[in-house]
Amino acid sequence: TVTNFETLAFEIEMTVTSGNALCFFWSHDIGGFNDPETPKQAECFARWVQFGAVSPALRLHSCGEDTDRRPWLWGEPFCSSMRKSFELRSKLFPYIYSSAHQSSQECVPLLRPLYLDLPEEDEAYRHPGEYMFGDGLLAAPVASRGEGENYVVRSDVWLPEGVWYGWFDGKRYEGGKTHTVSSDINSFPLFVKAGFPLVTRPYNKSVSAPLTDMTVAVCAGDCEYDVTTELYEDDGVSEPNSDNCRMTKIRYRKDGRRRLLTLSPDGSAEPQTRNIVFELHDVGRCRGENVSYDEESRTATATFENVPASAKLEIELIEDGPGTSADGTKCRENRFAL
Repeated sequence: TVTNFETLAFEIEMTVTSGNALCFFWSHDIGGFNDPETPKQAECFARWVQFGAVSPALRLHSCGEDTDRRPWLWGEPFCSSMRKSFELRSKLFPYIYSSAHQSSQECVPLLRPLYLDLPEEDEAYRHPGEYMFGDGLLAAPVASRGEGENYVVRSDVWLPEGVWYGWFDGKRYEGGKTHTVSSDINSFPLFVKAGFPLVTRPYNKSVSAPLTDMTVAVCAGDCEYDVTTELYEDDGVSEPNSDNCRMTKIRYRKDGRRRLLTLSPDGSAEPQTRNIVFELHDVGRCRGENVSYDEESRTATATFENVPASAKLEIELIEDGPGTSADGTKCRENRFAL
């Protein structure tokens, strides 16, 4: 695996396509294994790590001094960019682990080409560098050289029908069309499906640490949604059974001005209690138990501490006003940080 952008682009497309044969758990040499001709391609390495963050395995590996993959040897802004990618993966790990469990149970690839979800959509076959990463995220990792001191790349990304929100820029994107997305060295095109309850956690060095603090974030807008996903947890060591694993159904739905989040757990696993934060993005002012609202980002937050992890929980927020202006301007201009 020689380090260059051509190899990176091939690796992305190959990993996505391999899902057709259920061989998607590739463990790549992130950054490339060797580069005898043009060593120290720091920009390419940083982009490769971004792909690793939204792939089955983020594994740095190489051969020789010129391709030593310890990130702190590569200088700035590349080391900081790689750190952000590792932090992104840590933050997404509850979602990633649950999606991997879904793959094992349903034979659905963790990385899947768009045409698996949209077989009748011609456009879904024309973007081999894009893929669904689980049910709620769409990724299009950068595989080309950037411009300027921030290494900006402009990517043309086609989004399926519906509403999508940019992970890094917090913008609302209408589906069914192609958008040009600018990404500096610290970002890449990554989108959250509107209405999907995405489970994240604070950064943690251990991927197997019990989920003591979790956030359920929904990019809501003003559309009617009724979406259910599942959070899977186990002890990370033994075979799953009712004593060491828990499956929690998480449902978000909008009923008029009522926004409801329901967590319905089944099974037992650590932790026994946890702190839960529910975030609604791109909404009008909301009220409810333990709710705060940020006018600038249009984000409502409900916080609950020491909640029994095995007990059913329903969170209700009432929106005071409409979610968007008539032409959707507020949504398109909105910025928030997931």
